[in-house]
Amino acid sequence: MREQLEHFLKQYESEIRTAADAMRGEPLPPLTEELFALYEQTGNRITYENVYFRRRKFLAVFGMAAVLYRKPEDLAKLCEVLEEICGETCWALPAHVDRAANPESWMHTVDLFASETAFALAEIRGLLKDALPEELLVRIREEVLERVILPFEGAPVPFGIWENCEHNWNAVCSGSIGCAAIELLGDEPERLEKLLERLQNSLVYYVDGFSDDGACMEGLSYFTYGMSFYSAFAQKLEAYTDGKVDLFAGEKQQRMMEFQQKCYFPGGLSVSFSDGSSQEQFRVGLTCYLAGKNENVRFPAMEMAAGLESDHCYRWATLYRDYLFTTQYLAGLTPDPDAAPGREEGAPVQQTLPSAQWTICSGAHQTGCAAKGGHNAEPHNHNDVGSFHYVIGNEVFFSDLGAGEYTREYFQEDTRYTIFVNQSESHNVPLIADHGQLPGPDHACTLFETDGNGAANIRLENAYGEPALTSFLRSLDFDAQTGTLRVTDAFTVSAPLTITENLVTPWQPQITGNLITLCGTSHRCLLTLPPEAEASFQVTEQTYSDHRGNPQTVYLLRWDVPQTDGAGTAHFEISVS
Repeated sequence: MREQLEHFLKQYESEIRTAADAMRGEPLPPLTEELFALYEQTGNRITYENVYFRRRKFLAVFGMAAVLYRKPEDLAKLCEVLEEICGETCWALPAHVDRAANPESWMHTVDLFASETAFALAEIRGLLKDALPEELLVRIREEVLERVILPFEGAPVPFGIWENCEHNWNAVCSGSIGCAAIELLGDEPERLEKLLERLQNSLVYYVDGFSDDGACMEGLSYFTYGMSFYSAFAQKLEAYTDGKVDLFAGEKQQRMMEFQQKCYFPGGLSVSFSDGSSQEQFRVGLTCYLAGKNENVRFPAMEMAAGLESDHCYRWATLYRDYLFTTQYLAGLTPDPDAAPGREEGAPVQQTLPSAQWTICSGAHQTGCAAKGGHNAEPHNHNDVGSFHYVIGNEVFFSDLGAGEYTREYFQEDTRYTIFVNQSESHNVPLIADHGQLPGPDHACTLFETDGNGAANIRLENAYGEPALTSFLRSLDFDAQTGTLRVTDAFTVSAPLTITENLVTPWQPQITGNLITLCGTSHRCLLTLPPEAEASFQVTEQTYSDHRGNPQTVYLLRWDVPQTDGAGTAHFEISVS
């Protein structure tokens, strides 16, 4: 492990050096009123955000280069970048700003990215205090206080939409403000301690948002996001209090730290429920910090480690801690540690998170599958109760598409489920009477049980809100020795209903009788129906916008389930070819 982490650090430092040399002569792209107003006019987020995050790349790259190398040319460029960001009209994103409701104060909206910016500037200021001009040090302090800390301090509890909430916003905003305050308010201990107490009280709710078994219901990517800032604050707070305050003390926090490692398949792909991603890369620094606090934490395969370019937001906090926490972890390693990355020998076939109602299995040929119960009002919810996905190596064959392009409509209650990636139709669940599941907490799984050896039973009838669907039991059985997944869907109805199986794949299906072949780049997958099934398959090509706004294509494979005397059963098997 030591050798792998040292290699990561060497590569990472090289990435920073290369990027700094390439970007030094470039001006920062301008943020204009026209770009800011685009979201208000059209709902488009990406155009403004691409420019905003390009500017944050300059901050991260030259902040890191200056900390690592202290070269005059890097420091000079960093000063330019810091002045530019201090001069931005607003640190928050347009999607989080309501100018009509706050015509006098919208510039000081405290959202995720205003908080992150405050943290970044305050920490860079502290790390380079002896190398930056005094007037710039003063300006950074004034801007962070005026734009973020003072608006938060002066507002009643709860502040905005995020204080005392149970999702990533709380961890990112509270953690960022706490870190910035520790950096800037050390000479005002009473003020600082009052602020830190308020933030600690808020973060209790963030911990409450995890299921009892430590799962982040927003998905793995949001675990990484929120936990990165929670950990940054935890480390600074523990140091500030001389070890008296540890935000990771507690059994639930220990289980939270072990969540990440459960979400990776043998080939390196990740569980992509909700607004997640099957290609999620892990932050090495965060994992090092967690491993230093919990001996049960394991590293995913280092091939899935995130680098400089892995985060299109270029968050200073995580990028700096990939260096800081990794360096600190290496310094504390014994000479021959063996916290081996990836799936350990003897690891269970099936990881079950009973409170979250997730099951994750891995087996031969680098196969893996994951399925969920839950309900349709989870954070970053998709209408996906009972859905599963199946992978071989580094290729997904039956998909959970994860996050789509974030637009205004994506987060509005009346339009969220008009977007393909959030609908049941984009998940591997049947359609009942030609419609998918309904949103809301009542549309939920009513039974979720696993045996620890690859089997799971999930009851889904309540997810559809269809009175004539009296029962729907989905049974999954994953054979780790062969990598085969067997699925049985059993339905009963009180009146005639069309029941249509619906599977989602990125590979064009090749149909031969009851056998469907999916040919990936490196692997082949088979979907097999029993000989007696008389399925008439329909294949529909569907395009959608992924999280970065890029067009993607998947294929919807559907067939109707025959019924006799008010009951119907569908059997199918997914295997490696």
